[in-house]
Amino acid sequence: MFDSNYSIDTSDLLHRLFSGFLVAAWGYVAFSSGGMEMALRLSFFLLPVACIWFPEELGSVTGVFHHSFDRVDAPSHPGFLRWTCWIIVMVIPPILIFKVWQ
Repeated sequence: MFDSNYSIDTSDLLHRLFSGFLVAAWGYVAFSSGGMEMALRLSFFLLPVACIWFPEELGSVTGVFHHSFDRVDAPSHPGFLRWTCWIIVMVIPPILIFKVWQ
């Protein structure tokens, strides 16, 4: 009934659950402390969450980017992309949120 190609690895599932929960928690804290404006600022973290959820697909993007005209010739390593985005999601939102409280 189910094709094995659509199955999700257990580690991928854990990354998706924890990152989704973390960003939702940051969104709740941001909304309760800074209102809707602060919560909307956290919407910029959707790209790092997408890189955590789909590192193979987003790491394989190559080509010329429009504004910078820099050419990306090789795909990024999925593990590097995922863990770099984990650092972004764990470090930057507390700085932005707690800066409002001061």
